[in-house]
Amino acid sequence: MQNNRKRNVIKERIRQEKERRERLLAEEEEQYEDVNKDPISEQIQQEHLEQPRNQREESVNVNLPKNESSNSNPALDWITTIQNQAGTSKNDLKIKEAEEAIEREEVEVSRKAEEEERKQAEAEARRKAEEEAKERAEAEARRKAEEEARKQAEAEARRKAEEEAREREEVEARRKAEEEAREREEVEARRKAGEEARKRAEAEARRKAEEEARKRAEAEARRKAEEEARKQAEAEARRKAEEEARKRAEAEARRKAEEEARKRVEAQRKEEEKKLEEVRKRRLEEEKKIKDAQKRQKIVVAKSEPESDEINLNNERNQPNETKFEQEEKVAIDKKGILNNMKKYKYAIIGVASIVLLVVAGFAFSNMKNSQAASANNVNSLEVNANLINGLRLSAVQKYQDAALEFDKVDYKKLGKEDKKAVLFTYLLSGKAQKAIDLEQDFAESVVSYYIAVDNLKKVKELKTKNPLINFEIAALDNKHEEVIKLRDQVPLDGRREGIIVNSYLKLNKSEEAKKFAQKVGNKDLLEKIDNSTPNSSATSVATISAG
Repeated sequence: MQNNRKRNVIKERIRQEKERRERLLAEEEEQYEDVNKDPISEQIQQEHLEQPRNQREESVNVNLPKNESSNSNPALDWITTIQNQAGTSKNDLKIKEAEEAIEREEVEVSRKAEEEERKQAEAEARRKAEEEAKERAEAEARRKAEEEARKQAEAEARRKAEEEAREREEVEARRKAEEEAREREEVEARRKAGEEARKRAEAEARRKAEEEARKRAEAEARRKAEEEARKQAEAEARRKAEEEARKRAEAEARRKAEEEARKRVEAQRKEEEKKLEEVRKRRLEEEKKIKDAQKRQKIVVAKSEPESDEINLNNERNQPNETKFEQEEKVAIDKKGILNNMKKYKYAIIGVASIVLLVVAGFAFSNMKNSQAASANNVNSLEVNANLINGLRLSAVQKYQDAALEFDKVDYKKLGKEDKKAVLFTYLLSGKAQKAIDLEQDFAESVVSYYIAVDNLKKVKELKTKNPLINFEIAALDNKHEEVIKLRDQVPLDGRREGIIVNSYLKLNKSEEAKKFAQKVGNKDLLEKIDNSTPNSSATSVATISAG
């Protein structure tokens, strides 16, 4: 670019010099036109005019740098030459021409040298331009390479990110697939377990049916067994025959053992009659003591706490000669002071439960004579009655834990109705409500009523049973409203449970169903609450209002 600027400057100067020279020539010609009319001047002018115009221009172009360096003006030189030639001879003119030819050759050489320098400069400029272009191309190539590398890096990063995302999705898909497979396996396991239980139940039912058929008629059983054995396999027939023979042998052995036991019992009967007579005497004494304890228990429940303490102190002062049994009863009554910090209704409920136990114990003792007479034929029955008697004694003095231990040794199924009640209430008061429900499912309502009375209904959650009433109470505590509604027809209803059911309807935004239920049971308080309020935070809140 710098060389181009230089060339442009030179061309501009040459153009200006040409114009200036032409003006000077025109002026000189006008000035000396009339002065120099001689033949020499005309000849020189003619020669000068005959020179090719392009040669003069070229001479001017070539000599321009040299003239500038020597500070000479070609036009002035030419005018000087014309003036000198006007007073010289022809020889001088020839010499001048020869010198001018030499100068032209020198000018031509200089021009060629300058042309060569110009070409070299242009070549150098082209080389530099090519080098710059090459550098720009290399820079552009590097930039493109870097851009390509950056794009490749970004593509690689995206590929890795997509690969990681795909791997995470695959892991999540595998986890979900494994979870679904596990759930399917669990469902299949439950189905198989149910199928196996059903098959076992069917097998047990078939076995019982076959056993009953065998007992009804041994001949028919043998015929059927032989028929089955014939159809299935002879080996199976032999096995069943051997099994039946073994059972008959065991039955015969048991019969003989029972016969021998009856003989031994008969031998011991007379001795046991004496013991029974002593037991009957003690029972009469204990019945009297129990009646006294019942009277004292009623007095304790009816009176307040200070009066109860005062009575106990007076009894200790005024009756120093009481029996050991009566003293134990008083100690038990004094221990009831632990319940004095409870609410009044709790105290009353526990007292009533104790009275129920005492009454049940009285009935049990009243039936003891018949039980003991019947047990004369069975030694095990005597042991059961002994444990039952001890348990009733302990429960009568409110030693429920010890009484429960005695009742654990008793066969509950062999007890009478009153004895069963005594056992169940003892288990309840000793904190073994679960065992009481396991023995008698219908006792669940008494358990719930007891927990409500002592304001400890959360204990119901600890019970493990399929009883609908227990499940209903647990669902109410856990705010499982749909389950509460589902069990509403399977539980005995009272004001409290009706309130729980209505509140569950309201919680589920089923006010119409709640109103229909309240109308069905005829609970006006619930109808009023449905019309005047929104569902509360828990089911027991509505239940409390309804129960009140």
